[in-house]
Amino acid sequence: MKSPMTYLNQSVTFKNRLLICFLLSMPILSKAQTELHRQYIERFYPIAIAEMERAGIPASIKLAQAILESGVGKSELATNANNHFGIKCGSDWIGDGYYLKDDDKDASGNLIKSCFRVFDSPEESFIAHTEFLADPKKAFRYGPLFEFSSTDYKSWAYGLKDAGYATNPRYPDLLLSVIKNNNLDQYDKLTLADLDPSFVENYPQQRDELANRKYTKITTFNNLKSVFAKEGETPSDISLKFNIPTRLIIKYNEIDGIKIFEKNERVFLQSKRTKYKGNTKIHRVQKGESIYDISQKYGIKTQWLHWRNRIKPNTEPAPGAQLNLKGWNFKGVKTLPPGTTPKKDEPKTDNQPNDNDGYLDEIVPPSAQKITHIVQKGETLYSIARKYGVPIEKIKKSNNLENNTLNVGQELIIK
Repeated sequence: MKSPMTYLNQSVTFKNRLLICFLLSMPILSKAQTELHRQYIERFYPIAIAEMERAGIPASIKLAQAILESGVGKSELATNANNHFGIKCGSDWIGDGYYLKDDDKDASGNLIKSCFRVFDSPEESFIAHTEFLADPKKAFRYGPLFEFSSTDYKSWAYGLKDAGYATNPRYPDLLLSVIKNNNLDQYDKLTLADLDPSFVENYPQQRDELANRKYTKITTFNNLKSVFAKEGETPSDISLKFNIPTRLIIKYNEIDGIKIFEKNERVFLQSKRTKYKGNTKIHRVQKGESIYDISQKYGIKTQWLHWRNRIKPNTEPAPGAQLNLKGWNFKGVKTLPPGTTPKKDEPKTDNQPNDNDGYLDEIVPPSAQKITHIVQKGETLYSIARKYGVPIEKIKKSNNLENNTLNVGQELIIK
C-alpha cells in the first residue's frame, strides 16, 4: 500500500510538506520519536524561556514552532543551515544562504528556490526568531501578537496564522497539538530563576554576540569602516551587531544624548578623521545643514571642521557658505587652536583629536533632558528598549514595573 505522502500535491511548499509529514506522524509517535522530542525540548527549553523573558514570546510557542518547522531538528534546512524556524534571507541579510523551493515564484508563476538564512548554530536561529517577530518594521504583521500574555499560547498560535507566518490553514492546530502532546505549556510558567545559574549568567553575552551579526554590510568611507543604519536603530543596536562598545559608537559619531538613526544614515565604526581624503575639497552648505551633518557626510570630526573654517564653537555656517574639507579658510593662513605649531597640512597638538582613539576614550556626555515614550499598539518593552538603546531593567526600574506587561497609551520614562 502506498504511503499517504505519495499522493501529496507536488506544488505544496517546502514548509507545508514538512508540517503535513509531521501531522501524519503525530498520532503514532514511536518510542524513538518520543525520545527525540524529549531530547530536543531538553536542549532548547532554557533558551526558549530566556527569550520569553526578553520579549514575551511564550516558550511553548517558540518550542512548538521549532519542532514543527525543523522536523525536531532533522529537516534538511535544520541539518544543513541550523535554521529551525524557516526564516528566509530578506533584503538586509548578508550572511550565507541555503536555497530550497518553497513558495517564491518567477514571473511565469513557476516555483523557484527561496533563500533561507544559514546560522552558525541552532541557538542563533532561536534568537533570530525573536528578532524576526519583534522587528519594528514588521509590527504591522506581528505587533498584535505582543498584546497577548506570554501564557496565552492559544492566542499566539492563531495569531501567527492570522499574521501569515505559515500558509497551512491547520498551522494553529499543529502548534497546539505539539504543545499538548509534549506538555510545553509548563515552560510558560517558568522564569530565569528556574534555570541553571551558569546559563543565566552567560546567556546575555552569548545572545548579544549572536543577535543581528549578519544583517548590515560594513563599507569603507574616508578610509574608515562604517555601516548604513536601519530606520530606528540605536547606538546599542550597532554595538551588538559588531561587538563594539556602545560608548565608542557614541564617541566615534559624536552623539550627544539619545540617538535614533534614520534609514541609511551612515554610522562610523572608527574615529572620524581630521580631513576628507577624497577628491572633494569644498562643501557648499545647504539649507538646514549643520556642522554635524557635514561631519557625518565626509567622516571629519566636527572640531576640525570648525578649526579649518574659522567657525566659532557652538555656531553653524550660513546656507551657501563654502567649507574646506582638507585645506584652510584663508590661503596661506592656518586657523589653529591655541598653542599649536603648523606641520605640513595638519598640526599636531596635545588637544588634537586622535584618529586612533581606543577604548579609554571618554564617553560623550548624554543630554540631561527627560525622555518619555507613549506605548503604541504592538509595542513591547523589548522593542521600546531597543528603539532607545536603554536596558529593559532600567526602564522597568524608572517606571516601577513589576513585569513586562504594557498597556497601549501608557507613558514610560525612558531617561
